[in-house]
Amino acid sequence: MTTVSIVSPEDQSVTFVELFFDLVFVFSITQIVGILHHGISLGTVAQAVLVFWLVWWAWTQFTWSLNPANTDHPHIQLATLAATAVAFFMAVSVPEAFEGGALWFAGPYVLVRIIGLVVYMWVSAGDESQSQAVRTFALVSVGGLAAVLIGAVVGGDQLYYFWAVSYTHLTLPTSSVM
Repeated sequence: MTTVSIVSPEDQSVTFVELFFDLVFVFSITQIVGILHHGISLGTVAQAVLVFWLVWWAWTQFTWSLNPANTDHPHIQLATLAATAVAFFMAVSVPEAFEGGALWFAGPYVLVRIIGLVVYMWVSAGDESQSQAVRTFALVSVGGLAAVLIGAVVGGDQLYYFWAVSYTHLTLPTSSVM
């Protein structure tokens, strides 16, 4: 039995599973635009920007984890499909994220990020310096993920503060991981 490497081959092309994952995030963007549908105000723009930033970060972090991964590997495909399903629930919850449904958005958001971090850890396992960089990135990410969950639980105006704080944890220098 031949073992398939979890690390990307040189000539890897995009798979259907990756495109399906991307399509769910396109749906997320349409949901964000829906926040602005009933009127543009400072509040709705702030909501759209906050949710867009989180959705964008979930998508980019997961795609970064797939770049070095062999997307034809069964474990990577399964993780990507799981993240796609979870991201769909995140997308569906976007319209209610600021109207009592913040936890329905934050839970799937955090889970997509965790799945991406796990994939990144699998792929980096063979390279100690890369593995250390991914562990550092994961540790820094915990603060932002916790802020998103705490904001969703406390709700109200505090939600905005916690989700804005999560931004600082998402943008710390992580060049050794990228």
